[in-house]
Parts: sequence; structure tokens; C-alpha cells
Amino acid sequence: MSTDPRWSEPVESLLEGTPPHVCDVLVIGSGYGGSVAAAELAAPGRSVWVMERGREYALGEFPEDIGQLPGHVRFHRQGEASPVGNADALLDFRLFEQVGVLVANGLGGGSLINAGVALRPSPELFEQSCWPAAYRPGGAAQGALQDAMSQVLGKLEAQAMPAAGEMPKFAALDRLGKAIGCGPAEAVPLTIAHQPRTTAQGVAQDACIRCGNCFTGCNVGAKGTLLTTLIPAAASRGARFFTGATALEIEPLADRPSRWRVHFALTARTQAQPFVRHFHVDTQTLVLSAGTLGSTELLLRSAQVARSSRLGQPFSVNGDAIPMALG
Repeated sequence: MSTDPRWSEPVESLLEGTPPHVCDVLVIGSGYGGSVAAAELAAPGRSVWVMERGREYALGEFPEDIGQLPGHVRFHRQGEASPVGNADALLDFRLFEQVGVLVANGLGGGSLINAGVALRPSPELFEQSCWPAAYRPGGAAQGALQDAMSQVLGKLEAQAMPAAGEMPKFAALDRLGKAIGCGPAEAVPLTIAHQPRTTAQGVAQDACIRCGNCFTGCNVGAKGTLLTTLIPAAASRGARFFTGATALEIEPLADRPSRWRVHFALTARTQAQPFVRHFHVDTQTLVLSAGTLGSTELLLRSAQVARSSRLGQPFSVNGDAIPMALG
């Protein structure tokens, strides 16, 4: 496959202009939340800027073997001011006392390093009492929620793998599921091209070769990420994506036309100067989409922003973890 297009520009290109740096909508983070927001809010006459702390990866730039991996990894331990490893490494491990979390650091966020599974939640999930009544079966917003999920699946261009049942691994999972009473295995929708295709945004994809490198970045171009779907959609509507910008603090601006000021550091320099402000951007509308850890961390550092005292207290890992009893 030919080299894929670039959708971003280094934030240094923004800084070449004369301050102040002002936009109508500022989005922090380019993962699923940020890319959806940018695609929905971008419009003629409205400046939408998306700030991503990592860099943009083109095909062939993801790590291919264990020898290349260390340069794409960083570790940040609880209580330590700075991470160990490259500041803009793709794989960002956050190590806490009771849990470790892997997050992505790059344009496209978690879509770069997940398995591409786009499984629709089962109806039974929304019967739980923790959901607001409007989203439970029969609720006023249940229909709108289901429509929204259908739209997301469509925009991500997810589809089940053809002939998945013929794969030995699938057959083994099917036997395991039946043995423990979970029923037969099902082929779930994946954002992966099983045959050569061109996305709705005009990005060509080769067919999956089943190399298993979904979790370290697809160099084949078969995996559908936000770089093949929503980021090109947002860019075509005028949104600008800047890489290499780490958000440090949010400052409310009560006496100015712009309501918010966000202070940033250049990611490549944060390891030596973790909290040095290099520039700021003022905006009327601010969208925080830096992930569970990133958005929470940013709010906790922003003393002037009103926030709940419970911010950052409870935390839950992904539901795909299977607890195993030991002993």
C-alpha cells in the first residue's frame, strides 16, 4: 500500500504565527471522543482545533519487532513527576498501586492500539438500575441512544470477519463458551478490512493478513482507525489537528470574549520540563476528550475550574478482563 495521507501538523506550525492563538472550538485529545466532537462541530466559518499530545503515525512507522518496541514505550509510576521513556511514545503505561493502565499516545488515540472490536452493548445492559430511567428499556431516550450507536458503527465501518467460524481459534472459543455455559461463539463487528476497500473518506485499505499487530499499530493498513474514518471527515470540514501538544491546565476567563484558556507544553520537552508552559490557546467552547486518565488529570491540575470533590476517586478497568481465582 502507498503511504497514507497526513491529517495533522506539528503544533510548532501554529506557534509560528503571532499570538494570541484563538479558536472557536478547542478539542483536547484525538481519540474517539475528540474525533467525534471535531467531525460534528466542524463547519464553514467555525475554527475547530484538535490538540493531540502524541504524534501522527503513518504506515510503516509502528513497531514491528521487540527490538523496535522500547523506543515506543513509556512508563509513568504513581507518585513520580515524569515518565520513563520517550515523552511522545505510542504505548503509555500508567502504573498505580492496584492497577496498571495502557493508553495510546498518538493521533487517533486508542484506535491505534485496540483490537478494532465494535460490539454493540446488549439490551440487558440497559436494564441495570445504575442507568438513568430515560435510557432503560421503554425510556424516553432509549430510541435515540440506539440510533446513535447505529450511527457510530456505520461511521467506524465495522463488519464481522467472513468465515470466522472456520478459524481454529474461533472453534476453540466456541467449545470453551459451550463448556462454561456461555453459549456458542459469535463473530463480532471489527473495524478491519477483510478485503481491500476504500473507506467512505477515500482512504484505501489493504486486506488484513492476520499478523496480530493490531495492539502495536497496523503497518498493513487493514485496520480501520480514526485516521481512516472520523479524522479525515473532520479535516474535510475544516478542523485542524495539531500534534505534540500536552495540555497542562485550564483557566476560566470570566472577563473575556473567550471563555477558556488552556496552557500547553511541547510534548517533546515535557520530560525535562514537565510543567513548563510554552503557549496557550483561548477558546469559546472547550471539549475535554483526553481519556479517563488524561481528562481527569487535567481537571485535577486546574485549580480554578469548579469540579466535584469525587473527581478521580472511583476507577474501573475494561470489562474484557476475566478475574482468575488463585490457589
